Parts: sequence; C-alpha cells; structure tokens
Amino acid sequence: MNESVVDKRRTEDVEGPIFITGAGGYLGSELANSIDWTGKLFLLTRKRGGLDWIKPRRNVEVVVGDMCNLDFMIGIMKKIRPKIIYNFAANIKLPEDGGQDYDLLRNNIVSVVNLCEAVRFLDYDRLINIGSSSECIGNQNKSEEKVPCDHYGFSKLVMMNLIINEYYLYCKNNLSLRLFYTYGGYIKDQHDILRWIYGEIMRGGEIRFMEMERDFVAIDDLIRALKAVALSKFSGLNGQIIDIGTGRSSKISAMIDKVVELTGVKIKKIITSESPYVWVANTKKAKELLGWVARLTIHQGTTKYLEVIRGQGA
Repeated sequence: MNESVVDKRRTEDVEGPIFITGAGGYLGSELANSIDWTGKLFLLTRKRGGLDWIKPRRNVEVVVGDMCNLDFMIGIMKKIRPKIIYNFAANIKLPEDGGQDYDLLRNNIVSVVNLCEAVRFLDYDRLINIGSSSECIGNQNKSEEKVPCDHYGFSKLVMMNLIINEYYLYCKNNLSLRLFYTYGGYIKDQHDILRWIYGEIMRGGEIRFMEMERDFVAIDDLIRALKAVALSKFSGLNGQIIDIGTGRSSKISAMIDKVVELTGVKIKKIITSESPYVWVANTKKAKELLGWVARLTIHQGTTKYLEVIRGQGA
C-alpha cells in the first residue's frame, strides 16, 4: 500500500479522550507536548511532580496512579473511556532501593496485563503499545528472528505480545510500534544521548563511551509516526508490529564527531567497550501500512537538535 492510499484513510483530528501512560518519561512527555488535537489529554504518572515540563493547556489532565493496581486501572479507564491509548509505561532500570531483576519483570508485565483487562470491554479506536528494539538482539540480517538480550528486553517482548494477543483473542484495535534508538528533543531536563554527548564535550578533555552501532531515529520523525498511527483509520494496522527507524545503522562515534565539528571543541575520544549487537529497523511495514518514512539523517538530526540544546543554554 502506498502513502497516498494510507493518507486517504486518515482524519485530521482526534476528538475523543487520549490517554498516555508513562507520560513522565522522555518519549511520553515529548508526545504530550506535541499533540494539538481537540480531544482531552490524560497523562498517567506514578508521581505528580514528574510532569513539570508538560505545557499547561486547558485540555490536559494529570492522572496519578499505579498501573500494577488493577482496581485503579479498571476505575480510571471506565471513567475516562479513551479513544486513543498510548502505552509508554515501563521500568527501564531498577530503583536504587535494592530492587531485583524480578521486580522489573513483574512490574512491566503486570502493568500491561492490567491495562489489557481494564480496556478489554471498552470501545476505543486504537491502543498503541510503545515497544523497543531491546526486544531483540539485532544484526544486519533483518529477516532473521531475534531474541531479547536482557531482563528489560524480555519484559518488553512479553508486553508487546500481550498487547498483540488481545487483537487475536478479542479483535481489539491494538498494535505495537518497535522504536529504535531515539534521540533529540525539546525538553531541557530530559536525558537523551545527544544532550549527554554535548555535555561531555563541553566539559572538555575527553569523552568516554561504549561504541555501538544502532538505527538512530530523530524525535520529530518518531512523533510523526505516533500521530499517524492514531489518525489512521486503516484497519490493517491492527495486530501489527511495526519497526520505527531509518533502516540504516550508524555508530555513536559518528554523532560525537558531528557534535565536535559543530562546536569546534577538541576532545579525545576513548572507547571503553564495544557493543556486539547491531539494531536496524525493517522499514517495510512502516512504509506500506503507515505511509511513514524517516526524514532526518543522523547528521541532519544532530545539527537540528544541537541548535535547540545550545539555545536552551544546556
């Protein structure tokens, strides 16, 4: 299916309630600030103070609660009855209070089990799970099946399958977007890879990093994909797992070199280790089903977002 056909199945606005879990995180907050639809926007967070950077608007409401609490999830979903649901919520790392790998697995998986149960009998337009390339060990062979490489990746794989399973069992309008290495953004206090690189370079001397080859996708390209999925009326998206990336891999040292070029700061690069894995998106479904392709190369994106970062005085 070409892009023009997919576009014809889209509307211009989302009028019903929009529900974003994990709204206090890097990606959830960037999406929340970019949404300009008329529908009321509900932002779920575990603590109220985590949304200070969200733009104040009349149609935005913060919801504080724990997705691992089934009664809370059922109650809030019955009350809001969202039309569009974005599921960003996931523990990436364990809390510093001595949590174990089991806690990360349990929290991530239970949260999605509860989400699915809470909305199973509601009439919503689309539930969009935000997956991750951490679900699989990547390499250049895009057609080869892969397996998760750590506890977080395993939990994301299970979460994705639970969401997709609802489509097959109950014909729910669910799909999962597998995001590759997102960078850039407009929120000063968030910690994306480019802000870290810039900070290290401006401190001078040297930058120590793990060399890795990834499919780097710019935040603006990701936001376009997230909006396009919600706006599309194409039923063929349901039950799909769609990679969101450029389809090309780059080394993190290439981003560092670009920042050095743009800032003119001389620095010594020290590679502390090298990742054995290569993550590259298979962009076929994104093009054919969603009509989406990434627009920014890693050099273009680095140039654009570095200007934003420097303008913020970061």
